[in-house]
Amino acid sequence: SIPDGPYVVAGVGSAGCAAAHALQRLVPRDQILVHDDAPALSAIAELGLSRLELEDGELPSSISPAPATLVKSPGIPADAAVIVAARAAGMQVIDEAELGWRLDPRPQLAVTGTNGKSTTAMLITEALRANGIDSIVAGNTTVGPPLSGAPGQHGDVVVAEISSFQLEGCTDLLPEAAV
Repeated sequence: SIPDGPYVVAGVGSAGCAAAHALQRLVPRDQILVHDDAPALSAIAELGLSRLELEDGELPSSISPAPATLVKSPGIPADAAVIVAARAAGMQVIDEAELGWRLDPRPQLAVTGTNGKSTTAMLITEALRANGIDSIVAGNTTVGPPLSGAPGQHGDVVVAEISSFQLEGCTDLLPEAAV
């Protein structure tokens, strides 16, 4: 199940956009804000969501109701101002991978480490397919969607490439197996 909202999605690259789209399928648009320090106005406009701007390094007190959860993109460092502000405001902070895992009821095999994640994920996927198990590669990879974009896509098993940066923001993620 997803954590309590309203939500802030930090970072509007592919993972952040996937998280925002996933949340939009579950909650009203006015329950989701997006934040990005980079000039990503076109991505924010395409999402059709309101932009959150920090005020002196803090979340604006005018947000009502106050956001309860921040979903961070994997490229957002744990010490980024928006993450520090969210934690100071008492918000739960999770990674996009955590959100994707919570949204997808299929078994998940996680691949992490420093080198060879993509190759290993593809090898596992092909081994599963060779044994008649339809699988999908997702996560922090260029060959599949971010984890929050995987629900609804083909496959009986998700082979998830997860970086150490993502794992730092995963409070409950518990795949069926991990390498």
